[in-house]
Amino acid sequence: MLADMDIEIYELLEKAFDEFKGALVVDRNSRIVLLTRGYAEILGVDRKEAIGKPVTEVIPHSRMSEVLKSGEPEIAQVWEVKGETAIISRVPIKRGEEVIGVVAFSVFRGMDEVRDFLGRLRYLDAELNYYRSEVEKLRGARFSLENILGISPAINRVKEQLACIAKNDSTLLLTGETGTGKELFAHALHLSSKRRFGHLIKVNCAAIPDELLESELFGYEEGAFTGARKGGKPGKFELANRGTLFLDEIGEMPARLQAKLLRVLQDGEIERIGGTEPLQVDVRIVAATNKNLAELVRHRQFREDLYYRLNVIELHIPPLRERMEDIPCLVVHFIRELNHRLGVKVKGITPEVEEVFQSYHWPGNVRELYNVLERTMNVIQRDVIGLADINWFLPRVLSSSGRQTSRSSNTLRNLEAKIIHRVLESCNGNKSRAAEILGIHRSTIYNKLKRNNG
Repeated sequence: MLADMDIEIYELLEKAFDEFKGALVVDRNSRIVLLTRGYAEILGVDRKEAIGKPVTEVIPHSRMSEVLKSGEPEIAQVWEVKGETAIISRVPIKRGEEVIGVVAFSVFRGMDEVRDFLGRLRYLDAELNYYRSEVEKLRGARFSLENILGISPAINRVKEQLACIAKNDSTLLLTGETGTGKELFAHALHLSSKRRFGHLIKVNCAAIPDELLESELFGYEEGAFTGARKGGKPGKFELANRGTLFLDEIGEMPARLQAKLLRVLQDGEIERIGGTEPLQVDVRIVAATNKNLAELVRHRQFREDLYYRLNVIELHIPPLRERMEDIPCLVVHFIRELNHRLGVKVKGITPEVEEVFQSYHWPGNVRELYNVLERTMNVIQRDVIGLADINWFLPRVLSSSGRQTSRSSNTLRNLEAKIIHRVLESCNGNKSRAAEILGIHRSTIYNKLKRNNG
């Protein structure tokens, strides 16, 4: 019975598994050749009597024979016998390709140990997630797809497209009006891509003077110019190596640098100012603009060849007026964020304020909505934002109401009247003062009220 395996091996196995609650070994004929004390106690059998018996005589529903036949291990299986539950692994013992036995064992002495182990795993998983988020912060990206809020079909469609685009390395051009959140989408793309463990480096091409932008992007060697740092300085392309470079306001890039950027996109090479050797860089480019680059190309203000290199994939971020159903959830999120930032306790907005927000065309988009709430919450003295708290904003809404096309004229007239009445109340009925606050002529107030009452 023991011809296929050395007696010494069994003795070593017995000593090794003696500390475990359950361990046994069967030979090629499914006969028990090793049984630990703990295992025997669970089964309620005498160890000496069990040795040499077919395993199914001692354990009627044993799966040891199945593992002998398949030669495949069964890891961490739940096993119950006589009211005891254990996590058992069954592993074939092989000599070459031949299965000559099976060892079954549990690394836990009982389910309490299993629960303790799972608790430690959950703690380690939480700790790992914490450190992963900290690393991501250090690497420059702070917002994931989950941070892009909204329930509208328009925003969900863009999020779905972004998730697909993140799977590849193609250059991406983000387009959209000012304040739509293009940088937020660049962050989300980076964190959804295989480059998420690299850096996300951001450059605003409109914010850096032309004479400094080249050194910021491409770096410089020591002595390249007066005032150059000793040892030189790496540029943004080098810092973004194996990561993502976000070029915001790309339409503002000077023509001279457009040519250098084109070379990077074509050859994957940069050259520091004052350098003599090209440097290979592995960078994904994400560019963003609120301008019509095709129009700039037609007016020779942007290189056509660079435009086509950047516009491999274009993702248009919709303006807020095309996703008005997202305003309520954005307001809730911004109020929560501003409460924390400003140390206030605003609970929300009144239905009248929500109606105003839904009727406004938001030329500054999500950023304008945030700014309106921030300004209001800086001076509010109550816990709910009402019309009286946004008096300063109402003239802006009133002056834009004539440009609305998405709501009925009756709804807009009612809103105008409501705003005028609200301002008149705050001025104790003084129409001249109300006209001054609203930025309209006094006669306009009479005409709008007359039309609404008529």
